[in-house]
Amino acid sequence: AAALKDAAGREAGMEPTEVDEYVHVVFGMSKDLCVSGLRVGCLYTKSQHVISALRNVSYFCGVPNPTQHALAALLDDTAWMKNFMETNFKKLKESRDAASAALAVAGIQHTRATAGLFLYADFTRVLKKHSRADEPTFEHERALFEALFKEARVLVTPGRDCHHPTPGWFRVCFAAVGVKSLEEAGRRLKRFIDAI
Repeated sequence: AAALKDAAGREAGMEPTEVDEYVHVVFGMSKDLCVSGLRVGCLYTKSQHVISALRNVSYFCGVPNPTQHALAALLDDTAWMKNFMETNFKKLKESRDAASAALAVAGIQHTRATAGLFLYADFTRVLKKHSRADEPTFEHERALFEALFKEARVLVTPGRDCHHPTPGWFRVCFAAVGVKSLEEAGRRLKRFIDAI
């Protein structure tokens, strides 16, 4: 947090102590620890305004004591955490590479992910072909999403659901399935696109 704060301060032309009010570190355990159902995270901030605002709502979103105890024990086991994080990182990288290759097989461009659990893929060409429209709409995007799911049996998230401003972009989650499933998804996408 200190390095982030110092960098942000230099960028804004402020002293590090002046930045304290504007730098907030948020950590969600659901993604990093693969415990999405628990919805547990933490916030580190020195901003009294943020602390005051959250104090008003935190009463309604407290983490149950048994969950706190279990996660504290998990985080205290540094040897296990180190092994888990290394293994998880390795598996996520393998899945990311497999998803990238699967999209390449189908001829779909995507953003290069260096972190996270998703790729953002450009299905614009597929959308135009599927909708037969020069200027596809979000309704066309929804129809493509449904066709990909029902016909190709591939589940992706439409860009509109991720607040993308133009139709045709889809979020591809590579963390939820194994490498073989991602490879099969690439073959299914290619068959679907070729059949349009």
